[in-house]
Amino acid sequence: MKQMDPTAADVTLWLKHTSRKQLHNEGWIRINQRFHGIARAVRPYLQTHFPEAADQEAAFDGFTLALLAVAHFEDIEDLAQLLKTDPEDM
Repeated sequence: MKQMDPTAADVTLWLKHTSRKQLHNEGWIRINQRFHGIARAVRPYLQTHFPEAADQEAAFDGFTLALLAVAHFEDIEDLAQLLKTDPEDM
């Protein structure tokens, strides 16, 4: 299995179209649906290790952003494989 490692330019472009509001509104919902076991396990960990509410929010944002990036670029790889194209052309 090929290890996914998008270019920094690809990630930068994706991040330009991703806001903190999206992380809060859609991001956590998507992550909770797609990575439910991870999301359930990490919540108490973050609450324990980040006792301040603002720190928890920042940690959840980072966690959500990381998993969204993995999911986004994995989806592109899967789509490219399905269409038999180079992901760089997408």
